[in-house]
Amino acid sequence: MGAPIPPPSESDAPAEKDERSILPLVAVLSVFLGVGAAALTYGAFFARAKKNNKENDDPCAPLKQEYDASQAAYDLAVKNTTLQELLIEQLKKEIENAEKKLKEKVKEYAADVTQEIMEEVVPQETHETINKAVALADEAKANYDDLVEKHRLAKELLEILKEKERGLESDVREKEAALNVCQQSASLAKSATAEEVITIETPSGTRLMRGTIIENSLNDTSIFEKLRITRTWSEGEWVLHDVEATESDALSIQSLLRDGPWYAHFWEPGSDNMLVIFKDKIFRTVHSDKNTWKDALAHGRSLGIPDAQLDFPVAG
Repeated sequence: MGAPIPPPSESDAPAEKDERSILPLVAVLSVFLGVGAAALTYGAFFARAKKNNKENDDPCAPLKQEYDASQAAYDLAVKNTTLQELLIEQLKKEIENAEKKLKEKVKEYAADVTQEIMEEVVPQETHETINKAVALADEAKANYDDLVEKHRLAKELLEILKEKERGLESDVREKEAALNVCQQSASLAKSATAEEVITIETPSGTRLMRGTIIENSLNDTSIFEKLRITRTWSEGEWVLHDVEATESDALSIQSLLRDGPWYAHFWEPGSDNMLVIFKDKIFRTVHSDKNTWKDALAHGRSLGIPDAQLDFPVAG
């Protein structure tokens, strides 16, 4: 038989006990960290999902993005214009200093020549003195001319920057106006119920129509207070609205249209009837029968409206 295995000493027992007591803590801590990381991950995911859903639910989100981008471009243009104005002020000061130095060099040149003549220096020495004075004066003159040219170019660039700033400011105002109209329309649409729309817009059984109006085409935009705006968007400088209106309100658009190549069109949901409204004429057509469009198309072309804009799209 081999030698008996000695029992563990008392000094070894606590170490084993400590190791056994630490292992559960490590396991719990690992689980806790894992759960915490998962919670953070899913929390970030749901936060992004909530933000995306909010943006998707906001009909004015594209206009808001356009406005923000336009505002950022305008702010940058203002900053560039301000920096250019500071540069011009600095050049003015440098020109003043250069002009002062130039006058001093001219005086020095005159004094040197006078002194040489009074002292009756030999012609060769007089010639060298004159050349030196002329060179110094020419250097000062060249520096002065260079600063004047830089100042001229800086002023030209400033005018270009100001023109760009004015254009961007106008664009910001247009985007802001379109966004405000969209937000107001969205707020009204959100608060109105279908029953309220029927009560307000069809009080006497007048048939309800849908249409598209370019806000820029109207002399008076207060008509939108009578209409239900269902969508607002922009195409270039145009702000467009999809609306719902009674036939009488739709026909009243004619008197509000500006002179020129403008029109609005309305259609009756669930029907093929369509109105094409110009300032001087109204055409009743059948949307699915383009033969009935001929007179409206001819009139639109006579006003200079491109065919691509005489497509009369309808929805619903």
